[in-house]
Amino acid sequence: MARISRVAIWTIYFVVFVDFFQVSFVFPLMPQVVEGFGKGASEIGLLGSVAAAGEGLAAPYLGSLADRIGRRPVFILALVGSIVSSAVIGFANSYYFLLVARLIGGVCGGTAGVAAAYIADVTTPEERADYMTYFQAAIFLGLSVGPAVGGFIDHIAGYKAACFSAAGICALNLLGVILFVKDSRAAQAAVALTQGADAGGQDEEHAAESRPPRLP
Repeated sequence: MARISRVAIWTIYFVVFVDFFQVSFVFPLMPQVVEGFGKGASEIGLLGSVAAAGEGLAAPYLGSLADRIGRRPVFILALVGSIVSSAVIGFANSYYFLLVARLIGGVCGGTAGVAAAYIADVTTPEERADYMTYFQAAIFLGLSVGPAVGGFIDHIAGYKAACFSAAGICALNLLGVILFVKDSRAAQAAVALTQGADAGGQDEEHAAESRPPRLP
């Protein structure tokens, strides 16, 4: 059993979901928005490339930062950035604002590795595979749900409403992290202590079995 609450572990899954949701929800919105700024297919493609490049470049640095200051602060910073990115897209009045917002969204979406490290911190090797299965599911769910939700909200209320809705989802996730997610280092220490105690108990049992019986 993970050394954190069930609510906390599901909040981490939701962090991963939101990371990929906020990157993908704009896919159906970009053509009309970019065309409104007088741009074409090349500029639409560049928006997607910038977000992916930002995520790929930021991931190792976010991982290193999380090792120094803890996983939880990195989650908080990334979610704040995701809120800003989604809101800026909604307020954007030029193509270059969109470009900057997509870059910020990509950089702040590079926390999947941090979430995986958090799960590793709070689980034992024997149970880790089960938790990582849900981690992978959160990634694919975010990628698949994002465009559908973005397109639906755009259809009924416009692209600004879709952007602000995405910012609201990120804000709810931020609140969940602040309220329920604790620093994983304490949980990691608990896992190590438990494993050490188990190993010590096994060593004592083996030592007792190996002692010769006492003569009467």
